[in-house]
This record gives sequence, C-alpha cells and structure tokens, in this order.
Amino acid sequence: MKRIRDSGDHVGRGEALRLNGSPDSQLSLAVLAPHKTLAGLVLRTVGDKKPQWDTTPGNGVWLLVVTRDGETVNRKGGTISLALGPAEQKLELWVQDNHTLARGKQGLELVMGFTDGQEVVVKVKDDLKR
Repeated sequence: MKRIRDSGDHVGRGEALRLNGSPDSQLSLAVLAPHKTLAGLVLRTVGDKKPQWDTTPGNGVWLLVVTRDGETVNRKGGTISLALGPAEQKLELWVQDNHTLARGKQGLELVMGFTDGQEVVVKVKDDLKR
C-alpha cells in the first residue's frame, strides 16, 4: 500500500460519505486475498490502536472511502463489504487529512478486516517527495 498524491474529493471531515470541496489524500492498495470478503478498514499511526480513519459508522472517527475502477465501494453509512475475486484487486483509498498525513512524521498502517474474522496489517509506503 502506498500514498500517491492529494487529489479528488470523495469525503469530508467526519463520518459522512459526502464531498466537501477540499482535495482528499489518496492511497493506492493492491490486495490479493482470493475469494475473501473485505468487511472493514482502519488506517492508523504505527504503534497506536486508535484509528485515524475507518469504515466503521458511529464511532466518531473520520471516514475512509474506498473506490475500485472509479466507483465508490462504501455503502451510504460508510461501511464496506467487498467480495474479492481470485486475482489481485486494485483499490484507491481516500481520506480528508486531519493533519496526520501533512505532518508526515509518523508511519501509517492499514488494518484490513475480512468477514471470516481474519485481520491483516500492512504498512503504508509514502511515495511523495517532501
């Protein structure tokens, strides 16, 4: 997974799935989990269990939006349920920066939760030049 640029507008500040006129930070994710269903995502700073962004409604954490082939995967409330096929899936993740990304001082990791209860944690690689 890697952060690639700030662009597009898919989400604003807070948990609502709505545009706010401000560019979002975009992260690119390649997932190979044949025939599993992705049920939730949490983006957090390394070493911290508290989410910075996620797909869980009603917890006060800013929304993480998922797109595939330009289409939003999140449901109206922000949750996701994405069936993955046998091949690698390319997803784009969008967040409104809460100043965590702009500071760039802390590493990030993504926690992927699947419907079978498995969780996979991957580190975010930042390809942006500072």
